[in-house]
Amino acid sequence: MKFSRYFALAKAETTQFLRNKTLLSMGLIFPIGIGLISQQLAQGGEDRLVAATSMEVFFLITLMFVQYYSVLSMATTRRDERVLKRLRTGEARDGEIMLAISTPGVLLSVILTALMIAVLAVQAGEMPNSTLLLFVGLALGLVISTALAFLTSRMTSNAEAAQMTSLPVMVLAMLSQSPLLAILPERAREILEFTPFALIGQVSFIDWAGAPLTELTSGGEIAEGFAVFGAAGIQIAALAVWAVVLSGLSVRFMKWETNR
Repeated sequence: MKFSRYFALAKAETTQFLRNKTLLSMGLIFPIGIGLISQQLAQGGEDRLVAATSMEVFFLITLMFVQYYSVLSMATTRRDERVLKRLRTGEARDGEIMLAISTPGVLLSVILTALMIAVLAVQAGEMPNSTLLLFVGLALGLVISTALAFLTSRMTSNAEAAQMTSLPVMVLAMLSQSPLLAILPERAREILEFTPFALIGQVSFIDWAGAPLTELTSGGEIAEGFAVFGAAGIQIAALAVWAVVLSGLSVRFMKWETNR
């Protein structure tokens, strides 16, 4: 990959992203807003658990609306406008094009995550056990949501249809929240806990609370400091597998030709 070529493509995609008022408003308002609303709804509990729940909701909303939906919309629109086809006939490589499309959402997600950590740290009166773990989870989550966006784009005829084709992934993400998983039957919970977004939510929750919510409610051991990396080891390993598999599939099945 030639960095200067990728940088030029990423700059162009970022400019287009900033001009899209719908994607920009969804990216700026939804994650922080819903994260703070969930915090207000959870008030009355222990500060660290409230922060853990808010951060998890923020993570899932960010990955859905800032990264997944923006990449899906942009990839589908560029394909319909035959931009992707023109780029492929030039010097740009497939990986450079896909990375460029994903760049605006990645940058905004990192900035919003840093802001949300600061807000929750002030309100909770303490930092997460290891902020690094949050960013590891975010990085893997961005890879997974980006890959899912490209795969969904293959089944999306145009930008308007993205509202429908994205629903299964978004519903799965919303069902992956720890408070919802905790009340599901054990068999259903065991299956959903190893889906990508449930794993991402658990990593976020562990960094703030020291253990997954299901273990906290059953009196499990609480990790502190960098010991949270050990507590989240299984989740990180499973996320890495998901990231590799979905990335490979997205490159293999990326659709470059328009339906027109």
